[in-house]
Amino acid sequence: MGHRCIPPFYYFIIIQEREERKITAEIKKAAKAGRQSQVRILAKDLIRIRKSKDKLLQMARSDRCPLFYLFYFIYFPRRLC
Repeated sequence: MGHRCIPPFYYFIIIQEREERKITAEIKKAAKAGRQSQVRILAKDLIRIRKSKDKLLQMARSDRCPLFYLFYFIYFPRRLC
C-alpha cells in the first residue's frame, strides 16, 4: 500500500462497515439456531450502526468536516498525512 492520505472520516466508516458485517454474520448464526430474542437485539444494533454511518457521511459532506480531523488525530496519532 502506498502512503496516500485518506480523509479521516473514511476510517470511521470502514470500522462501522466491518462491525456491520460481523453483526450480519451473528444474526445469521442466531437465526439458524432459533434464538429470536438475540436476533432482535442484533437487528437493533445493525440499525443503529447504519444510522450512525449515515450521520457520519452527512457530517463529512457538510461544514463540520474539520471535526473529523480532530477525532482522526486522537484515534490515529501516528498516521499523519
